[in-house]
Amino acid sequence: MNTNVIFCEPAGSRGPEHQTPRMRIHAARRGTAAGLWFALALMANGIVFSATAAAQDSSWQAPPRRHARTVAQSYPDDELPALWEAQVASLKIPKTGMAVTTDLVHKLGDIHPIDKIDVVQGDTDKALGFGSVGSRSLFVGGTAVAVSSADMISKAREKAANLLEASVGDIEYRDGWLTVVGTDRRINLFEIAKKEGTGQLSVDSEGEVDGPSWPNGTHICEVEIDPDTGVTKVVRYTTVDDVGIAVNPMLVTGQVHGGVAQGIGQALYEGVAYSEEGQLLTASYQDYCLPRADDIPPIAVTLDPSAPCKTNPLGAKGCGESGAIGGPPCITNGVMDALSELGVKQLNTPLTPAKIWQAIRDAKAGAA
Repeated sequence: MNTNVIFCEPAGSRGPEHQTPRMRIHAARRGTAAGLWFALALMANGIVFSATAAAQDSSWQAPPRRHARTVAQSYPDDELPALWEAQVASLKIPKTGMAVTTDLVHKLGDIHPIDKIDVVQGDTDKALGFGSVGSRSLFVGGTAVAVSSADMISKAREKAANLLEASVGDIEYRDGWLTVVGTDRRINLFEIAKKEGTGQLSVDSEGEVDGPSWPNGTHICEVEIDPDTGVTKVVRYTTVDDVGIAVNPMLVTGQVHGGVAQGIGQALYEGVAYSEEGQLLTASYQDYCLPRADDIPPIAVTLDPSAPCKTNPLGAKGCGESGAIGGPPCITNGVMDALSELGVKQLNTPLTPAKIWQAIRDAKAGAA
């Protein structure tokens, strides 16, 4: 669940005379109307809604803990390589499950080679959790992984100190090896696991966050409208997003792209319609319009890491809804900015071609 605050302004801030004239001039030469707008979005991520039996006593709460289990296990030489398993709070994320796994593997890769890591999800026999809500997967689940991984190394250092007959303070961990500092005496993490009675070394840990994260961003879009058909084209889209520390910037950029595409759909295309008798008229994708690849403009995404999150050890903030929250108001107001030149002052979304075409005709008739 998210709390969102959105502030919108025309890109020129004080009316058409302060907006980019070149954009409007070029659009006019093409016979289209151009609009430009920006939106500032602030989101509270990683929180869940909790309510008591009394409806008036409901409250917003940050889930304080996330559970993770980390296991180092030894395998026979002719089978799989040694495996590092991490169970991250029973994450259930059908939309971006593989991507979230990639983020967590990157984090685990700080403490062991990635080819030795396997992330297990959705197994409630191994860890506790209630799934992904409000862009909390890395923010909360990643915290549990970081804590559990650190606990694993701490436990392995104690085991290695005993096996190598050294002080725990003299044991250094790097790339799966525990070494006595200043010597060539070392032991592999999975060799330690092999010496355990179960053939594995494991820890169960809980990661705790101090409160929600507050990702924010600025979205700017440029649109053009064909007055003869009412068709709107988003020709350029730019965002600057503060998601704290991006563990996987490519994934974050992709999520922003997907969110902006969703915002384009909400602003321009997607709408549920019923007949007067209550019959759903948009029950299939033949009637319910979604944005397609050729409706999505080039999207320039800049990530600003200058303000890491202070409520979790990763410094990460949620990013899953950034494009979807900033996108709809930015695009909608960009369209209205363009239509203001044609005398249209108010329309409700979705701003479909038919609706825009009719509004332009009505404005011309009213001005005649």
